[in-house]
Amino acid sequence: MKSLFTLLFTLTILSLTAQNSEYCDGDRYVNKIFNDVTITTVQYGANVDVQGNLQNLFMDIYEPVGDIATARPTIVLGHGGSFVQGTRTDGDVEALCMGFAERGYVAASIDYRLYQLVFPNFPDSLTALDVVIKTVGDMKAAVRHLRKDAATENQFGVDSDRIFIGGASAGAIIALHAAYMDETDDIPDFLSEIIENNGGFEGDTGDEENQSYSSEAIGVFSLSGGIYRADWLDETDPPLVSYHGTEDDLVPYNVGSLGARFNGFQIDLMTVFGSGNIHTQAEEVGISNYLQTIEGGGHEDVYGPEYQAELDEFSYQSLLLYHDILCAGVEVLPSSTDDFIAGSTALKIYPNPAGEFAFVTIDGIADVDKILIYNQLGVVREEQVVNEKSIKLAKSEYGSGLFFIQLKDKEGRILSNSGRVMFTND
Repeated sequence: MKSLFTLLFTLTILSLTAQNSEYCDGDRYVNKIFNDVTITTVQYGANVDVQGNLQNLFMDIYEPVGDIATARPTIVLGHGGSFVQGTRTDGDVEALCMGFAERGYVAASIDYRLYQLVFPNFPDSLTALDVVIKTVGDMKAAVRHLRKDAATENQFGVDSDRIFIGGASAGAIIALHAAYMDETDDIPDFLSEIIENNGGFEGDTGDEENQSYSSEAIGVFSLSGGIYRADWLDETDPPLVSYHGTEDDLVPYNVGSLGARFNGFQIDLMTVFGSGNIHTQAEEVGISNYLQTIEGGGHEDVYGPEYQAELDEFSYQSLLLYHDILCAGVEVLPSSTDDFIAGSTALKIYPNPAGEFAFVTIDGIADVDKILIYNQLGVVREEQVVNEKSIKLAKSEYGSGLFFIQLKDKEGRILSNSGRVMFTND
């Protein structure tokens, strides 16, 4: 693995660094320098999902308050949820966006089209690939929307030459395909047909003007991600940072079945290559990269408090690599201790799946003021002030189905702790 301090960059990246050297002070892009962040929601496109329903696609754009920079590096992030659930406001991706914005980036958390997983309507591998290709087109459209804004209204102060992409779990899978799958790769015929049916490698999300802009990224940020073929990475592709547990049972660390959990059980979607294989390929072709491997870690526990030291190390080393891309040759000041990929005590929800009642325990989670419960459409069903360490939820108030839980602090900020509860039909 290459040293983070001796990375080789293209002349283009070096030129971009020179153009923005006034913002490279050794502090920005690594340490937290802004205390407040503003969030703006915009629609970046619309498209038909696998079920044939037209979906409007939005993204939340995070900006540091009080920033004087007018052309800022930007990262576009996708949430997790196995392509069947999750929203752009999920706590994990919101915390990432906040962390990047506090360090001088613009960050965007995007919607993308999901598969409505309803028993017994489970997707086969071709359907799963179709879903992934659709979501790749969505992320590319979001990137193009930001470049369009930079070239026209410039509402968000995005530097169109310095856009990263990434995400967690499914969001990371989307970003890896968006960055590394292209027409120069060896694409199987059946996958080529799926790509063609979805508008080609750029996808068909976004209008004609949106499609006129580039969707290229200068770096990829992957948390527990995977890709259909690791050998799609070649020497012309952008740098990559990844974090992954070796015992991940949903997105394999090396090669295996990509899984989705639903209603208490798990299904296999398709075969993917995980971070271990991806970074081996990155090394072989000379892509600048950093991989934090969590020995024995699973898909979810690697983001818990027992791995806080590893999370902190990944946070810092990833930010260093990105700083080298943005500010080559500038010495980094000592790091703050406020790393933004923070482990946390997970919500305890039991029983789950639940019958008539479920209990949410938040003991040990600091700064909780309110609890939010919302459905799969993102509609908030309840928001209540938290007065107890255990909260009782009744199916009679929400109905059957899957519901998502988030926590807020007294300032109205979403905490990184989140969970899901399934109320059964029984």
